[in-house]
Amino acid sequence: MKEKGLKITVNNILLVLFCLYFILKPIYIFDSGLPQIADFILVTLYTIMFFSSKDYVVEKNERTIINKKFQIAFIFLIWVFLINILWAIQLSSVSILKPTIFYLFNILAMHITKELYYRNGKQIILKISKYVMYSCLIQFILSFTLPKSMLRSTVFFNNPNQLGLYALIVLTYIIILKDNYKPIYFIIGIVCSCYLILISLSKAAIIGAIALMTIFLIKLLKKNIYKIIFAFCVITFVILGGFDYAYSKIQKVEVMNVAINRINLKNMSQENDSNLIDGRGYGRIKEIGYKVIYGVGEGEFYRFQYLNGVEVHSGFASIICYYGIIGFALLLLFIFKVIPFGESKYLYMSGVFLYALTHQIWRNTLIWMLFIVMLVISKSNTRGKPDEKNL
Repeated sequence: MKEKGLKITVNNILLVLFCLYFILKPIYIFDSGLPQIADFILVTLYTIMFFSSKDYVVEKNERTIINKKFQIAFIFLIWVFLINILWAIQLSSVSILKPTIFYLFNILAMHITKELYYRNGKQIILKISKYVMYSCLIQFILSFTLPKSMLRSTVFFNNPNQLGLYALIVLTYIIILKDNYKPIYFIIGIVCSCYLILISLSKAAIIGAIALMTIFLIKLLKKNIYKIIFAFCVITFVILGGFDYAYSKIQKVEVMNVAINRINLKNMSQENDSNLIDGRGYGRIKEIGYKVIYGVGEGEFYRFQYLNGVEVHSGFASIICYYGIIGFALLLLFIFKVIPFGESKYLYMSGVFLYALTHQIWRNTLIWMLFIVMLVISKSNTRGKPDEKNL
């Protein structure tokens, strides 16, 4: 009996640490690129998990299917390590090995999520649903209480784009896990995450959120043709009857006015950082020539003409440049394996992937953990009914 009680206690500690990770994830104390409080919690969680006994509740057949798909992530990690260590030797630079740590940590985070699912079943998905929401609500409240030194808010992040990406990922979590929320909490989550995206004034995050919400509303409305007709009539009425009035009011709200100007296509076309070749560094792919097959390693950016001294500002272009077509193919294979192609949920990643066209995303652990969530909910009946376990 004591042994059984110990297992339960250890599992409860793991769950508490896991939930605490989501709460503290947006709290940045140290400089970007350094471990934050939440990262230390995740390492502590893994250490306890590693030495604790395994008591799985998920059937072996399902674990085998998930593990086979998860193995591709390890193959990708091995390729990243191989390329970086070869270029570290070639350039006599240890700094090129540093990015490997980010990928190792994020794949470790996926492994933790997967293992906790094996031990707790759909309860872990319900907890993720709750604590992603709680984390978003806390950031929403903090955005009103913390002093702002500039128009673009950061809350507890180091820069506005980090806040924008975080809120966009949270919005994606909430929409994908919508069946685990009561309608009122689902709406609150949508509003809070969209507000955080707006005050970050991140162009990529705003455009990503617009794309994500458009896809979600289309899929929501297409279930009932009468709702579509009604929505079309309402939108038409608003456009014809109240657009000028509403727009004049919006322009008086500074953050809304700035947000509209930032995503204005005419303004964006005149901004250097919106240029994919020079501003975001896509030109580096052409610059490296035949090395695009295997990549040039991630670091020592003074080697390159495009964005000399700076990394490529794109999640997808960076993988192609640093780890080549081979590395990019491995990453895509993993994504297509874990995201249920043919289901609506893969469309909900559109917002994050749009963001990745112009910004780095692969160092954000929440994205990698979301991959496991999507894999899990596609392989098991994790739809929770609104009860005491659900928001």
